[in-house]
Amino acid sequence: MLVIAGHIAICVTFAAIAASDFRSRSISVLWLFLAGISALLLAFFIYGWERMLHNIITGGILLAFVNACCLIYFKAKYGRDSAYVNSAIGLGDIVFLAICIPLFNCDRFVWMMVASSAMGLLYALCFRSDSIPLAGISALVSMAIIIIEIFK
Repeated sequence: MLVIAGHIAICVTFAAIAASDFRSRSISVLWLFLAGISALLLAFFIYGWERMLHNIITGGILLAFVNACCLIYFKAKYGRDSAYVNSAIGLGDIVFLAICIPLFNCDRFVWMMVASSAMGLLYALCFRSDSIPLAGISALVSMAIIIIEIFK
């Protein structure tokens, strides 16, 4: 019963993050905090502390690698300081992806990031938008993965 409540709590916070990011391209620190606490508690009760710690370490290394590659790309292409990188990839996007790390093992985390990126590109093409609500799209993709896992 506690695990079901955890799934509901994480889906509610992810829905609030998605709505906020789509609406204003910003995310409240409160929602990020609640999502982080919910993700840690849910991962602990589902996987135990050893598997959760493994997910955090492998996902953290992967996220750091992806962020480093993006930083190198933007620096090489635009030759600017981090101002352009910060406007392209917001801190809320990175924090949200970090919040998702305990919930998914490495291959699911990669799948979630690839699906979120593809959905973000489709969003930019369909709505002809210069800014992509990456955290909001990632929240929706993560919710879909969590819901699939519940009924699997």
